[in-house]
Amino acid sequence: MKFMHMLASVGLLAAVTASSFAQVGARPQIYSDVVPPERGTAEIGLAFSANLDKPSSQSLDLKYLPYLNRQVQIGGEFSYDHAGSFSGGFLNLIGNYNFVPNATTDYAINRTIPYVGLAAGISYGDYDGSVWGAQAGVKHFLTNDVSLFAELQWRDFSDTDDDNTRLLVGINTYLR
Repeated sequence: MKFMHMLASVGLLAAVTASSFAQVGARPQIYSDVVPPERGTAEIGLAFSANLDKPSSQSLDLKYLPYLNRQVQIGGEFSYDHAGSFSGGFLNLIGNYNFVPNATTDYAINRTIPYVGLAAGISYGDYDGSVWGAQAGVKHFLTNDVSLFAELQWRDFSDTDDDNTRLLVGINTYLR
């Protein structure tokens, strides 16, 4: 069963990456700097995570975060976790704040953008109930339409005494 999950994850990652690079041919890219995403751009992210509280846990995360402006994103996150006999995850509403220098200008910026955010939602499976938390991370843009990211994420399952600290690593594509 784990092999099928990993195979499906790799297939989804390949599809997201292919669609991201398909956008690159439509317009020239600036490889030393990037133009930050702006209002109307949607960020779609796929990540694998390591649970720092339960080392044997594996997780697959999918995010959809439209930009309200260059600094603020509001969207959703779906997570599926598997660790031994535990399986479940959460569905969250997320708000992120991106630390974009000179966010009111139209010119290119540095490729690396840090961010912080908050989340609230519901959990399912073994942690059935409500969940809330925070995250902080960094995005590194490979092109204007593709970035890699690393995120430290903390979630509190309010219906139990458990919380969850995870390190996510993944790829984002930007639909402009």
